[in-house]
This record gives sequence, C-alpha cells and structure tokens, in this order.
Amino acid sequence: MLENTPFSGPRLRATINILPDGRAKLDALAEAIRQADAADDPFWRLSFRWEYASQAAFHDDPPKAMPVAAEFAAIYDAYPDALGSYGPRGYVILALMGLNPVQSLPQIPLAEYDTLLERFRALTRRFGVGEQNYWWELFNRWFYIDQTQALDCLQSAWQAPEDEISDCMACMHARGALLYLRLGDRAKADEYAKPLITYEIEPCESSFQSLWLAYLEDALDRGDLDEAAPLAEKLACKGNRDRRDLSYVSGVLRCWSFTDPNRALSLFSRRLVWTFGMWDQKSLYDFYKAAWICFQQTARRREQVTLDLPEDFPLYQKAGQYVASVLADWFHQQAAEIGTRFDQRNQADFFARDLAAAAGSLH
Repeated sequence: MLENTPFSGPRLRATINILPDGRAKLDALAEAIRQADAADDPFWRLSFRWEYASQAAFHDDPPKAMPVAAEFAAIYDAYPDALGSYGPRGYVILALMGLNPVQSLPQIPLAEYDTLLERFRALTRRFGVGEQNYWWELFNRWFYIDQTQALDCLQSAWQAPEDEISDCMACMHARGALLYLRLGDRAKADEYAKPLITYEIEPCESSFQSLWLAYLEDALDRGDLDEAAPLAEKLACKGNRDRRDLSYVSGVLRCWSFTDPNRALSLFSRRLVWTFGMWDQKSLYDFYKAAWICFQQTARRREQVTLDLPEDFPLYQKAGQYVASVLADWFHQQAAEIGTRFDQRNQADFFARDLAAAAGSLH
C-alpha cells in the first residue's frame, strides 16, 4: 500500500483474488492482515484472517492456519457483530481449521490436544453447529493411536446431526474406507468406498484423491503393484496441484519407485521444494518415506544419480551428482525421526509399524 493511501479492504481483496492459489496468495493475505490491523478495521481483520486460514488449509500448509485462528477468536470476542449473521458460523469453521492440523504436529502434547478438542466442542454447543465435525476431529485424534477407538468416533460422527458446516458425504466415506483398510477389513472398506466410486454421492475436489491414496498405500504395503499402478496414475493427474497435495504426491512417488523409476526421480526433483519450510509434519513424513523408498530402489540399479535439486536441500551438490544410498539413508532418518516424535506424543507405535510395512514392501 502506497504511503498516505487510505486502507480499502475491497480493493485489497480484489487484488488478492486474481493471484493463483498457494504461496503468492498466502503472502498477499498476510500483508492484507497487517494493513487491516493497522487500520483497526474489525470486519477486514476477521475477513482476511478467515481467507488466510482457508488458503493455508486447502492450498498450502494447514498448520499455518492455527495462529490466525487464535487471533480471529480474540478479535471476534471483542467485536462479535463485525461479521453480522455470518459471524458464528465463520467462527466455528475457522476454529475447525485451527484444530485440524494439530494431528500433524507431534510437538503438541496429547493433553493440550485434548484441551483444544474440548474447547472446540464447547464452541459447537455455544453456536449450535459443528457437532459432527467434533466427532471427526476426535476420529483424527485417535486414528494414529488406537483404530478401534477411531472406529467408535466414526460411528458417532455418522450418528451426529448434519448441519451447514458438516464435512461433505464423499469425504466421510473416504475416511471410513481408510480406517477399515488400516483395520485390515477390505470388505468393509469397499462398502464405504462404493457409493463414492459409483457416484451415488457427489464427490468434492479432494474426496477421490483421499480414497485413491488410502487404497494405494494399502496396495503398496501388500506389494500389489498391479492394484497400485493405476491408482498412482490417477493421483498423478488429480492429486498434484499444490503443496497441500504433498501426501498424494508421496504415494505416487513411492509407487513409481517400483513401476516407473525415471518418472519417480523426476517427480522427486520437482516436488522436493514443496517440503521446504513446511510445518505439516505428517506430509513431510509421507514425502520422506517415499523418497527413502525411491532411492533405496535406485541404489539397487546404480550407485550414483544425476539430479537438479534446489540449493536449499541439505545434501545439495553443485555438480548434481548424488550417491543414491546416501540419499536413501538421509530420507529414512528424516522419516524415522518424525515418526518417532509422533509415536512418542501419541504413546503408540503407528508410525514405527508404518515404516516397517514400507520396508517390507522392498523385498
């Protein structure tokens, strides 16, 4: 904003809306928040924070929604009428965007996680919306700890009343299929997947990707490349949009490490940059695990590999020559360290077992 130019929320929003989703828009929204704060305009202070959180949650790095969600709550409580009739619904949705990433941050203790869950539940009761969302967030909390407890939450979510902020039906079915695959019940997983696959329910922009990734990971853990390969192709086409898709890309990378090694190396080189500065530890874990598999497989064919990697990469080599086994060891170490932090936080062994399953698929 030029010096002495009066603050204009509509003008800022119009400028931001023409930017592509992702980092550029997120940076512009951060600047818009700064300007709205300086102007002390409650409506735009809240609105730009809501848009920033949405951009982080759906196109970049979801944990970045957490600080602005906390700020939004404080501003809203001071100016409860600033957003008019939309305020209560917007408050709960933003609180949800601030809560959901906690599952992906192992540095947040379970006790604090549980406190945040209860605060969200109190908020849903205060405004009368979001009960079903609460059960899905509790599902997320238990998924990496105890899948039978997650199953109870799944059933409670289905029994809870739907309202205007409930998750889409397709995503709920994809989530159910994922859980039953983890429980080893393929028949039940297929039962949840069928209405989505047959279009009995309308998919959203990411429900199929979530479903494909669930079945892809299951197939890879079982060493079934015939099932995995077409799923990877689908994800490569529709799950490769921006940084929020890093876990989808990771599934593709892991599969192509076996079925199309050259494409795997190319994909790795192009998407490594998405990991830089990312807060979401689960997405980082997924990519590091897939990169480990990629370079383990590469090392079986050749000692060195030529890659055009960014200088920010810790093992960057100006000549572009890398020892495949060194890359494999480094990425395995990164994945194992993140997984250990998750398991220690969760008092569980989900990630240890997950890495072991990936290792087993190498044989």
